[in-house]
Amino acid sequence: MSTTCVKMRWAARLAGWSAALVAAVAAAGCGGDDGDSPSATGGSVGEDGPAYAISAKIRTPESSLSYLSVAPGLDAETQVETRKGLEVQTSFPHVHGGALYVPGGYGSPTITRYTLDGGKLTRGETLSFAALGLRGVDGYNITIVSDTKAYVFDAPGLRAIAWDPSAMTLPGVEIDLSGLEREGYSAEVIGAPFAARRRGDRLLLPVGWWDQDYAPLEAAGLLVIDTASDEVVTIDEDDRCAGAFTSVELASGDIYFFQSWLATMTLHTASTPKPSCALRIRAGAEEIDADGYLDLSALAGGRAANGGIPDGGEGFYFMAFHEERVTSTDPTELQNASLESNWHYWHFDPEAGEAREVTTLPWIVAGEWYFQLEDGRVFHPANVQDKATGASTTTLMEMTGGSDPVPTISVEGMVELMARMR
Repeated sequence: MSTTCVKMRWAARLAGWSAALVAAVAAAGCGGDDGDSPSATGGSVGEDGPAYAISAKIRTPESSLSYLSVAPGLDAETQVETRKGLEVQTSFPHVHGGALYVPGGYGSPTITRYTLDGGKLTRGETLSFAALGLRGVDGYNITIVSDTKAYVFDAPGLRAIAWDPSAMTLPGVEIDLSGLEREGYSAEVIGAPFAARRRGDRLLLPVGWWDQDYAPLEAAGLLVIDTASDEVVTIDEDDRCAGAFTSVELASGDIYFFQSWLATMTLHTASTPKPSCALRIRAGAEEIDADGYLDLSALAGGRAANGGIPDGGEGFYFMAFHEERVTSTDPTELQNASLESNWHYWHFDPEAGEAREVTTLPWIVAGEWYFQLEDGRVFHPANVQDKATGASTTTLMEMTGGSDPVPTISVEGMVELMARMR
């Protein structure tokens, strides 16, 4: 099961929901039916000009649905009506070559392609992986390499399955990932654009391991694949961090792997807490740097810290959990509070070796992912929740404007994708 589903189940469990309701919400939020709502349009952007795909998830105690929309721009005045989007029960679509690829999610082993027709999203072909034994396809576990090559990372099967995004076919190529097997744990390879890094034909991917109770193995992994030969080059492992999930590549070519929210909060609230951290892979290297450990908690005043977001230069942003806003020190209460708007951006300057809190922006919910456009601009979904009503709104923050994050378009729900289709 992907960390998308794990996070949903864990959040529901912390909220005190019954086992039956936890299972129902997880099933709804992790996929199972990628059909469109017959009354939805997904919006319209006209036949010319920019077109940005936006996927936002709206959760209730009864269901969790994603809506696909298109917008003509990203300025604060642009309006997106989330609930009028195309309704899908899935998470984290991908955009490549002007097309939108929507995974079926947990319970539906498919990927469906959408294109723009007359400025509107139009459903096209669906590729099924059912014959290969997959139970579902999650957007976290997809990497699109080129027009004709992509991978789905199958954790239970310890394999990467190649597929062709243009032809929407399966060429019959699989990569053996049995080197990721760890007794008692399931490996998860994160292939999404905010995680996977390309160096020529080499693909560098973060890996985490999780047990049946959603606890992380205290180790972070690096998987390197040669996309030309469809072979594993190397697997590296480092026990200083856990649950590698996102990555940032600096202007120097150095890459940092960051822990997931789930790993961060599990270790932070343990009986013997462990700091949040990041691991460096040097420019040109294919192994984790022995001297590249970064203690994010120490940089943020001892707080739990999560994610990494490029600033367009040699630094990056991350988010810190300000538990001083929480009245209880009980671990479960802290875990609950970490699902609410109790996080602030911090900015790390590698040259100075210091981080500073960004105090000019609202408190947000931690979101590990970010969106990087082809022009180099980076946006982060700053999600704010109304604790009284449960309403959720995401403002995309431009992170690469040369100053503190700048608010742009706001959307109802949690934004899981923003990418330019045209």
